[in-house]
Amino acid sequence: MKKLILALLAVSSFSAANAQANSWLLYGNASYNQDKNKSTPAPVGGVVGASTVAKDNSWEIAPGFGYQMNNHWTLGMNIGLGGNTSNNIATDTRVQDRNYAFGPFVRYTQWISKTFFLYGHMNINVLSGKSTTTTGAISGATNTTSTEDSYSGFNPALIPGIGMNIKNGFAVNISFGSLSYSNVTTDFANKRSLNTSSLGFNFGAQNFAVGISKNFCTKGHHHGEGSESRRMKDDDKE
Repeated sequence: MKKLILALLAVSSFSAANAQANSWLLYGNASYNQDKNKSTPAPVGGVVGASTVAKDNSWEIAPGFGYQMNNHWTLGMNIGLGGNTSNNIATDTRVQDRNYAFGPFVRYTQWISKTFFLYGHMNINVLSGKSTTTTGAISGATNTTSTEDSYSGFNPALIPGIGMNIKNGFAVNISFGSLSYSNVTTDFANKRSLNTSSLGFNFGAQNFAVGISKNFCTKGHHHGEGSESRRMKDDDKE
């Protein structure tokens, strides 16, 4: 199987560059990945038949919006939308998944200098989705059959990271993975159901993500030169 990465969009977030009180946090991430599968049949009478090519792909977008109550704490809501298409040439089946998530989040930001800050971000999401399996979809058969499974559950996740202030409220955010728990009930097409609980400890290079952030201040809380040093003095008083 030949793997082709078309695009993997780094986490692009508009978030709490300075976590100033009475300001707003807008963030989000987007990703897309594609694998190309090619199957060539064995020669018959010295003749090689036509190859079958199928493309697997996955995508995800996850925006969030929150209010920064003080120099450390932010509360808000986030949503997640995603999909995945996988093909099995050998069995002539295609599986299409659609995933949805929605829930509140809380973020704590702690500046360690005028340039760098640490943050902990926690989502508490409700999950839902469905998976459709279609037989005959790859070969283009006229009589295809489909089955559909669905799932629902919840998924709290803690995501730590570090950020670097650039200028005028812009910053670079770097996360290294997450600690999460999920409880999901799947309802299969044959009326059977399955409940699954799992604890995830996912850290490492494969979970590395980089984002750009921007702080949006409300009226009367302008972001100008020297605001970082003023904010640090305010932190010392808390």
